[in-house]
Amino acid sequence: MVKEVSYKKMTEYIGLMFGRERMHQGMTQDELARRMQLLGFDIGQPAISKIEKGERNIYFPELCALLHVFEIPLENFAKYVYNIILTGKSTGWLVY
Repeated sequence: MVKEVSYKKMTEYIGLMFGRERMHQGMTQDELARRMQLLGFDIGQPAISKIEKGERNIYFPELCALLHVFEIPLENFAKYVYNIILTGKSTGWLVY
């Protein structure tokens, strides 16, 4: 059964997942911002902070770059999001 998940809640879950992954990889928000800038994205530490708090949307090209930086396959991210849609809650950790 599919649960109704608000756009805001989905944004928060995705932001939390990226924050956990960043910390799991021992990376600071500044370092993540620098890596994104090396890929051509005009994004700084304040924007990374907002993404992780669910206060800023992630555009698809940024999403692809974040997945690249963290070496997360797109299909695994899609499974994570699909699970949120099915259950209405985050599994807490992206498994890949």
